[in-house]
Formats: sequence, structure tokens, C-alpha cells
Amino acid sequence: MEENPQVWLTELRRDTLMKFLVVGLGSMGRRRIMNLQTLNAGEIAGFDIRQERCREVSDRFGVRVFMTPEDAFSFKPDALIVSTPPDRHVEYGMEAAERGIPFFLEASVVDDGMDELIELCRQRNVVGVPSCTMRFHPAVRMVKRIIEEKEIGKPVTFLYHLGQYLPDWHPHEDYRSFYVGKRRTSPMSHA
Repeated sequence: MEENPQVWLTELRRDTLMKFLVVGLGSMGRRRIMNLQTLNAGEIAGFDIRQERCREVSDRFGVRVFMTPEDAFSFKPDALIVSTPPDRHVEYGMEAAERGIPFFLEASVVDDGMDELIELCRQRNVVGVPSCTMRFHPAVRMVKRIIEEKEIGKPVTFLYHLGQYLPDWHPHEDYRSFYVGKRRTSPMSHA
């Protein structure tokens, strides 16, 4: 398949434009909307239970927004993009799989229900795709190459440090009120 996403997306949709529903309109949901608009991927709608987020996204991106799952699914999306806090990923993935809708999930640190979701996708023949952002990062690719080519010999141990000063991450909201400030859903507590 071509490296250029615009080429394969065009080949994929052929003569019809796809309809995308972005679930969760926080920073990642907004980024996904921008990506889809940049690719001219098709018709985009958003869903969030927060009225303020819906208003901001509608005003900024000019997309339809919904505040209930029922209204959102009445849009009849061809694909779902789940950009909610991690503890809601499986819930919306299951909903998509039940409806036969292919979906993309942000990288999750919560695996409760993931085995059931994978099994449902198999049963229903639904494609579910996890985000693998770091897999394509140049530094990660370089480390992989160095290890595979044994440039430094056989690794004996690996230490990885990840940190973020949470008040700076989302300065527009109290970090204690969203997923990164909670032990169960924070990527910092699972790294």
C-alpha cells in the first residue's frame, strides 16, 4: 500500500465519501477532526457529552455535533474514531462492533473488556484499529534498527522514562478532573 495516506484513502473510498463519527471532542478528538479535514476524507461529525466542547468544535471546525449516543449513531457513520478517556474506549468500541462499524481507538492503558471487544470484532468481522503513534516515531524506529542489527550487542536491560508535568499538559482545565490525573486511566501510571 502507498505511504501517502491521501492516495490509499482515495483508493479506499472510490466513488463515495465516507462518514466519520469522532467520539470525544477533547484535544485528541479535535486533532482527529483536523486530520480528517486535511485529508478531505469525507463527512465528519462529532459526539461528546459536554455541551461546551460540542459548541467549540462546531464553531471551530464546522462539523455537526451530537450530545447523545442515539443522536450520534443516527448520523449513520461508516467509521468511528474513539478519542475518549481510556476507561471509555472499550464501551464505544463494543458499540461500534455491535453495529458492524469499523473503528479506531486511541492508545489505551485500560484493558478491562479488551479481550471481549477483540472477540466481538472477530465474530462480527469488524475491523478495530488501535493507535500506534510511537511505533512510527523516528527515535523508536532507530532503536529497533540498532537492536535488530545488533550494533550494540544483545540488550540485557531496558529502562524507559516518561514524564509530564500535568498542570502544563492541559492548562485550560484542572488536570485532576480528567483522565491523566487519575491512577486508573493515566498513561503516566502505566508506563
